[in-house]
Amino acid sequence: MDTGGRESFQSIGNNSVSLSGETGFRVGSCLVLPDQDLIVGASGKCSVEPKAMAVLVHLARQPDRVVSADELIDHVWLGRPMGDNPVYRCIAQLRRALGDDPRSPRYVLTVPTKGYRLIAPIAPLDVEPEQPLPELTAPDNEPEPPRATHAGRVRADWRSRRVVLLLLALVLAGVLVARWLADRAETDDPAAIDRQGLAVLPFRAEADDEASRLISQSVTDLVRNRFAALSKLTVVAAGSATVDAETPDEIRAVGARLGVQYLLQGRVGVATDRLRVDVRLLDSAAGKALWSARYDEPIADVARIREGIFQEVAGKLGIDAEAAAGKSPGNARVSLDAYELYMRGRNLLSSQAAGDIDRAIEAFRRTTVLDPEFSLGYLGLCQALMLKIRRGGEQEAEWRTMAEKALDRALAINPALGQAWIERAGLTADPAVAEEHYRKGLLLAPNEGTGYLRYAQFLFGSSRMGEAIDTIDRAIRIDPLNPELYLLQAFYVMVVRSDVAEHDRLVRHALEINPNMTRALYQLAYSHWEYSGRLAEAARVIERAIKKDPDSIDMRVLARDIYLDLGDPVAAASVLGPSPPAEVIAELARYDGDSTQLAAYASDIDPASWPDSGPRAPLAEALRDAMLQSGDMQAGLALLASVAAARETYPPMWSRGFSLVHANALVLSGKPEEGRRIASAMLDVLDTHGQGRTRNWFGRERSLALAILGEDERALDALASSIGNGQIYRWWYLARFDPVYSGLREHPRFDQISRQVQAHLARQRSLLQDMRQQGDLPIRDVVNHPESR
Repeated sequence: MDTGGRESFQSIGNNSVSLSGETGFRVGSCLVLPDQDLIVGASGKCSVEPKAMAVLVHLARQPDRVVSADELIDHVWLGRPMGDNPVYRCIAQLRRALGDDPRSPRYVLTVPTKGYRLIAPIAPLDVEPEQPLPELTAPDNEPEPPRATHAGRVRADWRSRRVVLLLLALVLAGVLVARWLADRAETDDPAAIDRQGLAVLPFRAEADDEASRLISQSVTDLVRNRFAALSKLTVVAAGSATVDAETPDEIRAVGARLGVQYLLQGRVGVATDRLRVDVRLLDSAAGKALWSARYDEPIADVARIREGIFQEVAGKLGIDAEAAAGKSPGNARVSLDAYELYMRGRNLLSSQAAGDIDRAIEAFRRTTVLDPEFSLGYLGLCQALMLKIRRGGEQEAEWRTMAEKALDRALAINPALGQAWIERAGLTADPAVAEEHYRKGLLLAPNEGTGYLRYAQFLFGSSRMGEAIDTIDRAIRIDPLNPELYLLQAFYVMVVRSDVAEHDRLVRHALEINPNMTRALYQLAYSHWEYSGRLAEAARVIERAIKKDPDSIDMRVLARDIYLDLGDPVAAASVLGPSPPAEVIAELARYDGDSTQLAAYASDIDPASWPDSGPRAPLAEALRDAMLQSGDMQAGLALLASVAAARETYPPMWSRGFSLVHANALVLSGKPEEGRRIASAMLDVLDTHGQGRTRNWFGRERSLALAILGEDERALDALASSIGNGQIYRWWYLARFDPVYSGLREHPRFDQISRQVQAHLARQRSLLQDMRQQGDLPIRDVVNHPESR
């Protein structure tokens, strides 16, 4: 029953505090009044939503345990949350009310991929808080302290106080050490693994031939899918459960890496028309087997083997197998011939090569001939055709029709096929209907990691960013060794919180899983360049990416920009290769003050396809600068207006750089009111989106907006704050050419900021030279070049 957070407290975790009644309690230095949905802290009273209070009360009842988002949804929303990511929103509201900082939490700790834990001390109302609350401060007529004539008594009091302070310091140190150990246990200790998590490891084939391997793959997939239909059990995706384990140390290591306690492994043999499966359940924490069995049945009875394994293992895991039986067609007939061909098609799809996709389509079609009632065969056919569509071609409309028909057939055969509903969501144009399909699909297939990934992308596209992060967390629990998920999670973290350290950690984790993932290398290099000002390290990472993918123009363009910021235009030209596109070379001309080449390229772009996004708008800048050089503003203004009109439905943050250039161009062309209106509106957007991020994160864009509005001192303050965050990308343009700063370059404060940047750039160039000498970076015909001013 949802009581809105007003339950009576009997005891709270290991604090051993009895909190009875409904009047309230203390959390750290704050007073919590559940009856009134009120939190009183150092900054005064703050009302919170009833659901947020219910979340706080539930956390307070168990402060020594990490509480998952799913548990909070079950308890507070009875498993039926409404609106955008309610847990994330309530936690954010509580942090504001408590005066907590998510980057350095004192109240609510986020344990990545696990949930939340209340870390502040909890006490009943009759226990003094950590700090005085506003209503409880001493009155103005507080007695004066002892005067100097009572020096002896004062010294005695001070000695007593020193003893008390020393004892308090020792107690506090003990608490901090205990909390540190607890945090270590949550992140590093095997106790952090999912106690109800299962990984079905690849069943091995007794014979070393393709037919035997396909049979063992099919049996593995059948068993995994049987368990994956259970909502209360985390089942690791096939892509992550790819290794085997024999020794106790290997068993522990695999369980820790996958984040689950239980491993299921087996061996499959075929003799004439019989199928033999040896299987055992492993406890990864103990490093030993809990149960083992052998099944020997006619090959046509593979479903009976699967159900026997499911019933036995479910019993060992404490799952009511009979109650769970309805979650999946456990005793449905299975054609192993069709299933083998289905697995062959899935193996072909994994390469995503054009020829393999075509062969996969034929394999899936054949499965539907061998078994016309095989729903997965039709689903595979739909997925293969959609992959073919994404690669492009003249027959896209025909392929889409075929894909939709295959999906219709899959759902007609098995309306409970969750993966098919997820695929249906991706084919649905109406967002509301698409979301219904996603939710239904994930309810039916609660361990479909790809489904959570696609749903997260849908949520993100709907501006439900916090909910998208939580959904990616769920996908990672299911598929913990999928580097794509960590890369996407890193991107979401930056978009939502601008947490550079966490972003880089997640990208590095993706690279630990797949060191050859060039997109991860690109994303890490980009972070070092734009977010941190670590230009030498950015050059090292992007050169590594270029070595792995020499044909990628995106990699080379990023390297160009990094080298230009390092004041090395020769290396910037060299890294572009022998015949780069004309618009790519045009940026080199801009470095020398010529914007006309890039402006000419920009004038030929369809306004609806204008590529400037985020904080940088090099095309719009080039067009504006060329307009100023020629004195003809009208044609350029018309194009900028057309681009702005094409972007009216965009979230304003995605076009913030372009909008500020447009605003400045209007001011410079004699339309100051219109330009300042755009700049003022963008300043409001930046202030709104700056909440919950790294402090002064949008300083660079705020500086531009304030300068356009004529607020020079505030513009310089904002510029200094952005430099303090490490955002020095394209300083050569800002310091030499950007007309927004033309009236500020002679200001002593601007000179001070510029000298600070130049000192940083000099250090980065020295690091770059050291890397080249040590062979960490290629020497790209380096020549001395004057420092950018």
